[in-house]
Amino acid sequence: MIRVAIVDDQALIRTGLREILSKDPEFQVIAEGSKGEDALNIARREKPDVILLDISMPGGMSGIEALERMQHLEPKPRVLMVTQHEDLALLRSVIDGGALGYLSKGCDSEELKSAIRRAMQGRRYVSRELAQEMALASEVQTSANPFKALGPREMEVVLSQLHGERGVDVSERLHISAKTISTHKRRAMDKLGVKSDNDLLRLAITHGLVPELYVQKRAGAEEKRAEQDEKTA
Repeated sequence: MIRVAIVDDQALIRTGLREILSKDPEFQVIAEGSKGEDALNIARREKPDVILLDISMPGGMSGIEALERMQHLEPKPRVLMVTQHEDLALLRSVIDGGALGYLSKGCDSEELKSAIRRAMQGRRYVSRELAQEMALASEVQTSANPFKALGPREMEVVLSQLHGERGVDVSERLHISAKTISTHKRRAMDKLGVKSDNDLLRLAITHGLVPELYVQKRAGAEEKRAEQDEKTA
């Protein structure tokens, strides 16, 4: 039997995952939590075989931060990140950070079980669609990728910036202050050696972190925002 812990700030998601796993005698849900601190406590106290961990949660510690801290535990927990944001750069970040896989909250029951089985064996799991996108994206990446120098939280903030999210939306989603976001962004840009948002965007495109779809979406959002500013001026 595979002992599983579920950590997600949405009760509905926890209930859905629990019900799927409870119907199969191969799995047992032994603990649940709603924030990053819970994930750490469960990992230390219960030592589950596999932890299903959401990326963005309230309480001051995101799933990415919890994952980072778990790497110092013995034994090191087997973690599958669960999220609704299927972003290639974030996927690479969590895999590099020690996660064994990356699941979409829209996955079906068989994919969920398959991913947990692979994690139990210490093997990585990435959905077929995301694996294909990663392979395609890697063709345009250079061997020396400066984004690898960024910490998980810095990567989150940079991706939010690249995707054209407003600071207030990023603050609400990541549950951190605007000042903290500014600090992460400044540190990331220093590591990357860029001075402006445009330089950051060009560097991300060069290394395949920003698909053309995001570039178009960002441009459209900025154009719409400019039009709204003109109307209110």
